[in-house]
Amino acid sequence: MKRITIVIVALIMIGCESKNNIKTITSEEVTVEQFSPPFLHESWINKTYLDKLKETKSTQIAQEYSNMCCFYIDFKKNPINCGAIWNFHEGGGDWTLSQTDEKNGVLVPGDSYMDTMKIIFNPDTTIRIISSEFNNIYVRYGEGTNYPDYSHLINEAIISGKYLTPDSQIVEFLKNGSIYGIDSLNSYELTIDYIIYLKTFDQISFKLNNGKEVTYGYIINNKTLEIFTLGCKEPNGDNHFCEEHIRDSTVMVLTKQ
Repeated sequence: MKRITIVIVALIMIGCESKNNIKTITSEEVTVEQFSPPFLHESWINKTYLDKLKETKSTQIAQEYSNMCCFYIDFKKNPINCGAIWNFHEGGGDWTLSQTDEKNGVLVPGDSYMDTMKIIFNPDTTIRIISSEFNNIYVRYGEGTNYPDYSHLINEAIISGKYLTPDSQIVEFLKNGSIYGIDSLNSYELTIDYIIYLKTFDQISFKLNNGKEVTYGYIINNKTLEIFTLGCKEPNGDNHFCEEHIRDSTVMVLTKQ
């Protein structure tokens, strides 16, 4: 009986010691231990932006809804480090992720001019980030923290698919940026940053097989994709770019299948 009593006392002492260890663990270690790794070390993109791309078929209009367009969480660092891209135009902001409960956290900025933000990990594998200026949902689009290429999401929402020319030839825009059916063209890229100057029209750039690149305007109306050359209404001689474009001649009209 005496031996059994000693064993029981020893187990109680071990249990108490474990509880004490949990209480003395640092906040950074709690964050790392309690957040689930599949949610972390990932790159995220603004869901409202993607929805507006699908709705408007315009990267220019959708950019108005992008604000903090991209976000990353670096689970491999302790404390957990986060960063952002704003409006597909510039990087900025550095936050430390601290956990407040199982599904919620606080993003504490590294710079005083940045907001402290709330982050919510949703069960549908999206995250919500709330600041004084926005309340956004983000969807995961890639692993790692170097902002993996998100152009395939934009291409898929706007333009990827098979089209017919007026003489029934097939032209295909792949979501990876490749293009088939036009011998002189190798690949395409949709313009997503319209902040620096007024571009007036959505723009698409084609890389030719000879290595040169040309930029056109485009309009999508239902299933019709019209691509046209751009004239310059207001050139900027100092910086060698056009402040405002005008529509010029039609290059091609394609009908989506």
